[in-house]
Amino acid sequence: AVTSTATHRPVAVGRWRGETVPQLVAVDTASADALLRGRPPGGATWGELTSALGPETPAPGLPLEVAPSTGLTDLVLAGTGEGDGFPLRVTPTLVVEGGGGHRVTLVGEPLALDGAARAIVVPAQPGAVGPFELVGVRLALELDPQASVAPQSAASTRVSVTISGPTAQPGATWTAARGDRMLGLWSTAATSDDADVTATGTVGLGGLAWEPAELVITAFEAPLVVPVLVTEELAAATALRTGSSLTLSVGDGTVAAQVAGVVPYLPSVPRGPAVLADQDVLGRMLLARGDLTPLTDAWWVGLPATSTDDGAAAAAVEAAGLRVTADRSAATAALLDGPLRVGVPAVLAVLVAAALLLALAGTALHTAAAVDARALEVARLQGVGVPRRSVVSALVLENVALTVLVVVLGGGVGAAAAWAVAPVLATSQTGATPVPDVAVVWPWPAEVALLAAFVLLPAAVVFPMATRLVRRATADHLRLDGPG
Repeated sequence: AVTSTATHRPVAVGRWRGETVPQLVAVDTASADALLRGRPPGGATWGELTSALGPETPAPGLPLEVAPSTGLTDLVLAGTGEGDGFPLRVTPTLVVEGGGGHRVTLVGEPLALDGAARAIVVPAQPGAVGPFELVGVRLALELDPQASVAPQSAASTRVSVTISGPTAQPGATWTAARGDRMLGLWSTAATSDDADVTATGTVGLGGLAWEPAELVITAFEAPLVVPVLVTEELAAATALRTGSSLTLSVGDGTVAAQVAGVVPYLPSVPRGPAVLADQDVLGRMLLARGDLTPLTDAWWVGLPATSTDDGAAAAAVEAAGLRVTADRSAATAALLDGPLRVGVPAVLAVLVAAALLLALAGTALHTAAAVDARALEVARLQGVGVPRRSVVSALVLENVALTVLVVVLGGGVGAAAAWAVAPVLATSQTGATPVPDVAVVWPWPAEVALLAAFVLLPAAVVFPMATRLVRRATADHLRLDGPG
């Protein structure tokens, strides 16, 4: 099973002025084919449609361990504040990523920037199960409570903070940026090696008298825009097309986005305006500006599209001791066989059984009526030396040929009727037109078996009657030139 955190919430979209609030959906698009369901237009798959939404490069962070009972981490922070001699301290907020892409924030205890190396301690995390990676840190720089600086002071200090981990992580590239609180932060930079991350910045002490300055370091470069898919309704109302720019109100601010494609609907949003983004890219955009708004609204668990075990995903969730709030396979079963839907399949089954019985009864009546009329013909054939078995076979094959013709014509008419009527009979739970549109699917094994029954069972009725007719045909029929 594939597990991913998912975002599903209302969102404000730049030029949208409709009554329906647009919905934001964000998932791990690398697993789109396993998580998303539906029939995209043009025969494409959701993996193909979302291929341009994911991050260009992975973001390996620093491996992290947290003691569940004490909150003691295996990360060490050391920093200095060089300048006019005013003591500073920093409060680190760790952005930790666990399994399934879930990111949480852990606020550490304030630490003095006096050059000493101290372990970062966060609140206890009972029940936390790793592995975890540190993908970002927000450093809140503030004056020591004992320091006093006038707000109009022009003094500044050079701050350097290094976070070290015990395990190296090759390939990590850390960048620095100013957070939302940037009044006292004048410049930023970040350097890193496989196990250490160093953030530097110039801080105006006068600004720190008003509020802390936030220095944000991340294990990735901030994306310039967030590529998204939008629904046709949203695109039509706001004149969007592929390549257009739009803004989304997410978290504490707006996010710049770019349309990567337009689709009729989105999974979990069958109707109305909606936007689909990659949750990792969206999270990177927010984190790079210091916005730690949680993006996890739900967990989605899916299986590859080729899997035939529809209940495996729900079973995996329940085996982990979690509660399944919505099960697609159970919903499908309820729509097909539930008490509110059982009427149509039951009526169709009765109609099929009645049609088969009528076919057998009609064949029996027709054969019985024709027996006496064919007696003289059968007697003449036997009189010229045609074997009895050949006569019986000819009579049965004649009936089979006629039955096949009727079954083919009836099957064609039935197929045309099903093609026209089935989409009308199928409705959603609310009674509206289903999304995606209804697709007529032929269960060929069952169809072939049913049509074969309509051909073979009448033949089974004709055979004993033909045998009886041949046996009754005697020379008396020839002498009397008719049935006796």
